[in-house]
Amino acid sequence: MKQPKIKVVGIGGCGNSIVEYLVKSDFNGADFASVDADKEDVKYKKRIESILKEVDVLFLIAGMGGLTGTRVTPSIAKLAKERGIYTSAIVTMPMEMEGKERIEIAEKGILELRSHVNSLIELPNTFNFSCKLIKDIPLNDLFCVVNHMASGVIRSLVVPIKTLYCTSFK
Repeated sequence: MKQPKIKVVGIGGCGNSIVEYLVKSDFNGADFASVDADKEDVKYKKRIESILKEVDVLFLIAGMGGLTGTRVTPSIAKLAKERGIYTSAIVTMPMEMEGKERIEIAEKGILELRSHVNSLIELPNTFNFSCKLIKDIPLNDLFCVVNHMASGVIRSLVVPIKTLYCTSFK
C-alpha cells in the first residue's frame, strides 16, 4: 500500500515558527521544510523545486500581512497546483494591534492564495477580541498559542488524509 508523501512547509517567520514547533513536538507523518526568502531569488526557485519534488499532499503555513508569507505563499501554491499536488494552506491573520494596513495586505494575499489551493484554513487572530484580558501576557507566550493552534490543525488533517489516500489507491 502506497503511503502519500506529505510535506508541511513553513513560509516566513510565522510559518517557520509553527514548523519548528511541530518538529520539536515529535510530530510524525509528514516531512518538513522552511522557506524564508524573496521569490525573486534564484536560490529560492531551486529550493522550491526541490521541496515540491515527489510530494502528494502539501500543507503551506504562513502568517499573512508581512512580506514573505503574503507574497511567497501564493507563488508556491501556484507551482504546486501546476504539478497536480493537493495543496492546503493554513494562514494566520495579523493581530489588530499590527494595524489596518497589515490586515488589508493579509486579506489581499489570502484572496490571491485562494485561487491556487485546494483548501484554505484561515486562523483568525483570537487575541483581537480580548486585548484587555491579555495585556499582561508576554507576546512570545501568545505566539506559542498560535503555534499550538496551527499544529493542532495540521495534526487533525494528516492522519485522515493518510488513511483516505491508502484506502482510495489500493
